[in-house]
Amino acid sequence: MTDRLVKAPPTWKTTLGLLAGALALSLSVGSPALARVVEESGQEIPIRVSRGQTTEVVFSEAIRHVVTSLGKEALSLETAGRRLYLSPLADPIGGTLFVLLESDRSIALALVSVSPPADRDVSVRIVSPTRGASPPAAASPGLTPLGLLRAMVLGEELAGVKTSKADREVYNDQAVRLTLRQVWRAPHLEGDVLITENLRAMWIRLPIERIHFPGLLAIHAESESLAPRPTTPEETLAARHRTRLFLIRVP
Repeated sequence: MTDRLVKAPPTWKTTLGLLAGALALSLSVGSPALARVVEESGQEIPIRVSRGQTTEVVFSEAIRHVVTSLGKEALSLETAGRRLYLSPLADPIGGTLFVLLESDRSIALALVSVSPPADRDVSVRIVSPTRGASPPAAASPGLTPLGLLRAMVLGEELAGVKTSKADREVYNDQAVRLTLRQVWRAPHLEGDVLITENLRAMWIRLPIERIHFPGLLAIHAESESLAPRPTTPEETLAARHRTRLFLIRVP
């Protein structure tokens, strides 16, 4: 794996217009039902959680392992067979859990903080794709979009994948600023790491679930709730107004 400084690719003009427009669109989360069923699609599955409350996620098979960059001070999690129990200890909380099942399938869960607690997901059941439906295509043999996304989040090296450093502001509408920081390139997949900053004087939520454009395979934000732009050195240091945004797309 190598690093070098690059500029944003030309194809980003259209992509960023769609992306940033969606990011600046929504500042609230709709109220979910107490229990819901979600079919696997290869995309991140948003799970609405609330501090001090437990959310149950039920899978179609037993859980082998859970990977996350969130610390124990931010999230309490327990597994029991096919069930995963999540209890946020921080507010707001955002991040992705990669759940590895017994069949070696990996499912990505995107945590979204909601308030009041009644708006959270009490129970979510994740089921296998409907029989006859085509499974999500892997863009590169041996490397799936979620596999690349997981490596990007955790900073893991992957054979055959090159990384390029960048430091380029690619979008700024005085509400949201996007800065390209890194590009991951595989033979048939590309991943981009951006710093997303809230420039407003109010909390915003990134509407990740609403972002769709041709070629997008997966998207993830380490935190979907961003604090207002900082006004003190302490707030600037805490950096709660910014987060890393990950895109997996077809080159």
